[in-house]
Amino acid sequence: MAARLRNTVLAIGLVALTGGSAWLALQACALNLPLLPNACPGARTDAARASLMAAEARTIDLRERVLAAERELARLQCTAAAPDPFQPLDPVAWSRGDLGALYGCWSLDSTYATRDVDTDEVITYPTWQMCFNGQGDGKQVMRGSDGTDCTGPVTARFGTTGQLQVIEADNLSCGDGGYIHRRDIACTLQAASGLQCQTLQPETGGEAGIGMRKLTRPL
Repeated sequence: MAARLRNTVLAIGLVALTGGSAWLALQACALNLPLLPNACPGARTDAARASLMAAEARTIDLRERVLAAERELARLQCTAAAPDPFQPLDPVAWSRGDLGALYGCWSLDSTYATRDVDTDEVITYPTWQMCFNGQGDGKQVMRGSDGTDCTGPVTARFGTTGQLQVIEADNLSCGDGGYIHRRDIACTLQAASGLQCQTLQPETGGEAGIGMRKLTRPL
C-alpha cells in the first residue's frame, strides 16, 4: 500500500514537472525571454530569414545605384579641348625644348628666292607656311611668284644646343613638276613669336637666312 502511494506521488510529481516545463516554454516564446534558449527555434529562424532578406534587398539597391552611376558616367564622357593653334609662342616651353611650343602655323616674315639650276631663273616665294602638331610633325606650303605651289612634310626637333632643327626628308615637290632641293634648316628664337632661321641646300650649297613668325590669327 505504501509503495503504491509512493508511486502515485512520484507520477503526480512527474506530471507537474512536465506541465511546469511546458508552461515555462510557452511563457518564454510569448515573452521572448531567454529562460529556455532552445524553446523557440521557429522565432529565431524567422528573424534570421527576415534579416537575410533585408540584406539582399540592400545589396540589390546598391547594385542598381552602381549601374546607374556607371551609365551616367558613360553619358558624360568628354574629351580634352584641343589647344588654340593661334596662341602666342611660350618662350618658357621653347627654352625647355617642348615641341608643343610649335603647335600651330608659322609664316615667312622675310623674302626667300630660289634659282633654277637649269634655266638660271629666279623665283621668289612671298608665301611659305609651316604648320606643326604638338609632337613637331607638320606640313609646309610654299607659293612662288609664278603661282606654283610646293608642298611636303617637315619634322622639327630641338638639337643639343637648343636650336630648332627643321628637317625635310626629301626634295620639296612643286605643282609644275619641278622641286626645291632639300634644305637643312636651323632656327633660333629671336622674339616672342619670331624665329631667325638659316637654310642650307647640301646638294647645291645654296644658303639663305629667313625670318618666320607664329600666326596668332588666321590670315
